[in-house]
Amino acid sequence: MKKFFYLALAAAAMASCSSDESITSPEVTAEAAGDAVSFGVYSQTTRSTIEDQSTVERGGFGVFAFSQMTEDIASYTKQNYMPDFMYNQKVYKTDPAGDWIYAPIKYWPNNPGAKLSFYAYAPYFEKFNNDVYVYTPESNDYSNEDSIIAGKNVRLILGYDAMGPAIEYTRSSVATEGVDLLWGADKKLVTAAVPPITAPVNYEKQKVDEKIEFTFKHAMSRLYFNVQVFSDQKDIVSVPDGTPANNGLAENTKIVIQKVELIGNFANKGTLRLYDGTWKIEKGDYSNLVFEKGMGHFSKAVEDSLKLDDAKNEIDLLVGKSLDAGTLLPETDINNFVMVMPGASFYIQITYDVITTDPANPKNSSKVTNVIKSTDANVAFNPSNGFANSETGKYKLEAGKAYNFHLNIGMTSVKIDAEVKPWEPFNQEIALPENN
Repeated sequence: MKKFFYLALAAAAMASCSSDESITSPEVTAEAAGDAVSFGVYSQTTRSTIEDQSTVERGGFGVFAFSQMTEDIASYTKQNYMPDFMYNQKVYKTDPAGDWIYAPIKYWPNNPGAKLSFYAYAPYFEKFNNDVYVYTPESNDYSNEDSIIAGKNVRLILGYDAMGPAIEYTRSSVATEGVDLLWGADKKLVTAAVPPITAPVNYEKQKVDEKIEFTFKHAMSRLYFNVQVFSDQKDIVSVPDGTPANNGLAENTKIVIQKVELIGNFANKGTLRLYDGTWKIEKGDYSNLVFEKGMGHFSKAVEDSLKLDDAKNEIDLLVGKSLDAGTLLPETDINNFVMVMPGASFYIQITYDVITTDPANPKNSSKVTNVIKSTDANVAFNPSNGFANSETGKYKLEAGKAYNFHLNIGMTSVKIDAEVKPWEPFNQEIALPENN
């Protein structure tokens, strides 16, 4: 039986994918008469992403702000780590059509040339484990290093460098879990599209009807997987161009996916700089990303095995989670995305069994285990996907991009043909006895 593994990968930048949904929040007016600091948020995300405009509005985002008098933020040192104007200030909406609100209201300084710098992140964390993750210049270390917020694997690092705070992220030991971290870029810089794109820093007093506007960018890479079987059996039917049709599997055959491995350098720990969204990855702290049967990773349809006509459909590979009023609830086949830190270079390896019930077999079935890599010569690629090194079967992840991997298992049935050769005549006359 000939088998092949076809991997098609489609990825789109958040800002350019045709399926993206750009949402601009309503205009935000001053919270109170005078010079109140007010916020606006511009979010450009895919419709199905874990964190989008609605989840940020409900759950809010956090803001750290510095009052610098007349100095630029770059003149600050790590010793000046403490945000003295806003500290993890929650900004949110109670009505999607309403304004972004926060309390207590803060006002712009009236001193000539006085400046404020703002750093934002989402989703909002009420506490970073008692808010005590502070850089200590004297010891060149972090306090409470071994403590992380329950279930989120994130911690705040104040005074990460002279340009402000950062968030340290530790990858969950559960392969299908992660946090969709966002950082707030200055909308004016994003609109101008002239690098560097940074947080809104060094702002002088605004007018009453102006606001600090963030464009939230996804700091992680988002992965999605589905699986589909292409088979020429049960009925051998071809489409008009002569290509064998994709028929369902024969009723006595099933495909059991045992493992899907992303083999490469997936970071286990990294630090997200809120000034410009760059990552510092812990050197040498890498591992593979592995999804296995029986570990709670696969969706129910995949865990139960791929059978009959259902195998022809695109089936979500991983178990998903459903959003209900901002809370993640365990479900199947919904929002089954994996969030990982960008920069990983990897190839994909899939291990699956093809099991055929066969009463004539002493074991009542035959099983063939297949281990196929995206680096194998028999793996096809979509040349239009535009990914670096895709010709070698390896992929490299970028921040803010959603990667859709389609794992297509091709099944070619063993076909038997036979003919019976006719007797070949051999004529020879023999005279017994010889008559002279």
